[in-house]
Amino acid sequence: MAQGSDVRRGRLAPWNGEATLDLTAPECVLTPARPPAAAFEASYRVRSPGRTAIEGSVRGHTTHDDELADLDPAPDLVRVAIPAGARFEVRLAAAGHVALWRTGVAVAGGTSFEDVTLPLEAE
Repeated sequence: MAQGSDVRRGRLAPWNGEATLDLTAPECVLTPARPPAAAFEASYRVRSPGRTAIEGSVRGHTTHDDELADLDPAPDLVRVAIPAGARFEVRLAAAGHVALWRTGVAVAGGTSFEDVTLPLEAE
């Protein structure tokens, strides 16, 4: 639209205090929101440098301000559910070992599995 040449002012009808609203008009039709996408599940098996299973713990958060908690009862397996589309940081730790971080972006309905070897802490 060219400035000034294509702009026309519509003439308003006189207001008599009543208006008829067409609820079938496209601007009046409500479409239901899409259901939330399935969460992304990330699983980590925590190992020592000797490849033996060790009890791991998880701490993390997402850009949606969600705290991540371990959903798996197995001591050596850490599983977290992350909302689709969120960026996340997961801290994997075990007593006597150096903690490692994993970061990423959650894909709707996706899964991830990783064997994580935590290095021993220096004395």
